[in-house]
Amino acid sequence: MFEAARHIDLAPHCSLSPRGALLFFASVCLATLGIAGAATLLGFWPVLPFAGAEMLLLGWALRANMQRRFERESIDVSDTEIVIEYSRGTPRRVVFPR
Repeated sequence: MFEAARHIDLAPHCSLSPRGALLFFASVCLATLGIAGAATLLGFWPVLPFAGAEMLLLGWALRANMQRRFERESIDVSDTEIVIEYSRGTPRRVVFPR
């Protein structure tokens, strides 16, 4: 029977909730696209595509960060082996002899 001498659980601390992320993204989009829209009305139309691209990149980065909430890693160290279990999509297990 496997008895762990030491057990360690690792998980990221994601303090931003999905609702908070949505509110953050909406407020940044509103401010950025509002300023870009005003600049477009003043004749500085090249600002608008760059502002849109910036918001797409921010949305992608925020989504990737929010997906990180589901990553977990567990490490068990015993006298005979080290077992690492991690899940980044599909759970996996790796065993090392000690």
